[in-house]
Amino acid sequence: MLAFSPAALPDIFASLITNFEPSFRDATPANTLYMLARFACLTCDHNWLEEVILGATDIIEETFFVISFRPYHACSHTLTLHAE
Repeated sequence: MLAFSPAALPDIFASLITNFEPSFRDATPANTLYMLARFACLTCDHNWLEEVILGATDIIEETFFVISFRPYHACSHTLTLHAE
């Protein structure tokens, strides 16, 4: 179990999600997020758990989905413009 304070969550998310160098079969970010959620669930109130889950989800969406969909949309719009 990992102990944390809500004030430290932005730094934790930055090191686990934004700045983490992915490698094959390395589940460190997922395991760490699980341990943070477990700590929040077992020893804190529901607000802490909500901050962990929703905060991590928002950062993951901002980091991966926005970046990966930009090239798709650029290509899609380009093809649509040239098809007309």
